[in-house]
Amino acid sequence: ESILIRTPDGRWPAIDSAQRGQPGEPAINPARRLLEDLGVNLDLLVLTHPHLDHAKGFRDLLELAGPECVVAAVEPLMREPSPSAIATDPDDVGSNEKGIAISTHVAIQNAWNDGLGKWNLRAGSTLDVGGCTFEVLAPDDEELSAFRESRLTDLNEVSAAMRVTWGDEGDLVLGADAGPRAWGTVERRIHPSDLLPCVPVKVPHH
Repeated sequence: ESILIRTPDGRWPAIDSAQRGQPGEPAINPARRLLEDLGVNLDLLVLTHPHLDHAKGFRDLLELAGPECVVAAVEPLMREPSPSAIATDPDDVGSNEKGIAISTHVAIQNAWNDGLGKWNLRAGSTLDVGGCTFEVLAPDDEELSAFRESRLTDLNEVSAAMRVTWGDEGDLVLGADAGPRAWGTVERRIHPSDLLPCVPVKVPHH
């Protein structure tokens, strides 16, 4: 899954980064290919959670980060020891076995150390980029505490969900792979009826 947004002011945020490839052939990152064709760099790069289908091409996109780019992640997921080390969810296990989670988190930490902007995703935090306001709807402090204490191990339940608004007419909700518990957190900030005027709503693909 990759989502690219062109803001009203012509800036380019990206949420997650998928990468596909056939055995024996070079992998393809559709988001990177489009950005290179357009000749633009990224102004915001968000990792909602480190599963293969969201993170495998993230390091690719980091190479297209502009000098003022902000890199965002749910930072507690990056800390050791991590409950994901004892993961049982198939997506968690796959990401760990292929080293995607750790290598992506190392790349993000290096980007922050090299001076790119840092945004720790947690419910209630916001960021303005190019005329758009990005608001984090989940995870909240309760979920992050449960993760740190190993009471919550499914990364989908601490996956970042966001709302993007612009002007008086733009409203986009991105659920990533937020699980049932995470959607409960979202509903404390945006009632399901509030989704009706949103055009569009990106629902999780699970």
